[in-house]
Amino acid sequence: MKMILFVLALCFSAEYLKAQDIEKFTVVTGQEHYGTKKIPTDILKLLLGTYKYDFSDNGEPIAELSNGNKGRFQMHGTPPYPIDYWIETNAEGELLIQRGEGNPNFRIVLIVKYGPNSETNGGKWNGDYNRIPVTFDIENKKADIFSERYKNL
Repeated sequence: MKMILFVLALCFSAEYLKAQDIEKFTVVTGQEHYGTKKIPTDILKLLLGTYKYDFSDNGEPIAELSNGNKGRFQMHGTPPYPIDYWIETNAEGELLIQRGEGNPNFRIVLIVKYGPNSETNGGKWNGDYNRIPVTFDIENKKADIFSERYKNL
């Protein structure tokens, strides 16, 4: 009987610890999504860096993803916002990854929280959460955010 109770306690503890890592967000569209800051190392290595806009002289607007789930994200025509980011999961904590068919390419979604930028009141997006798709084109050694900001892998 003690062994059964021990196994049950262990199972509940594992589920409790797993659930602690998952956070629930309401994004600007009003929809609820889940995410975790525990991004697998192989994805994180591909994810980190500066993504530049291909259609401008200075590379703006940029997106910059750094270690520690921090970065900067610039909207068109605004100063960059500091951001915190999570990788999207389902409610059970399973990563939501779209895989390419017959190729190594894949897409994830980041949930970002915008901090204040240098605009009045910290900018329009200050304090909001949003979903940002990131596509990894492994075959061509590129990654993109919103299909417009790119970096080499």
